[in-house]
Amino acid sequence: MSIIDDVVTRVSPDAITWSKVDTDFYVASRAGEYVGSVDGTADGHFIGFDATSTPIGRYSELKEAQRAVVEWKPEQAREEDRQLSKVLMPIATAAGLVASVTAVTGMLIAAA
Repeated sequence: MSIIDDVVTRVSPDAITWSKVDTDFYVASRAGEYVGSVDGTADGHFIGFDATSTPIGRYSELKEAQRAVVEWKPEQAREEDRQLSKVLMPIATAAGLVASVTAVTGMLIAAA
């Protein structure tokens, strides 16, 4: 550990450190623990990933993606998923019902 690292650690042990691991691939860590990453795409965008390597968003700027990774709150994502599933469940149920009726109708027509 260098003197600078020691000073940074004492001043802000919760500081996020970004390391460029490969071309357009950056990894974030806090006190040696993996926080998330950002990966550049062929079209010049950046995908942010959380600590479980789940994509959290697509961004036009590296700094935007890094900010999103640092500010990401998994509990917010779970709540958003629960709210979304409340909206999507009736739609998925209706789509399944329509698909079933269509399949049965097709079988009845084919059998006739």
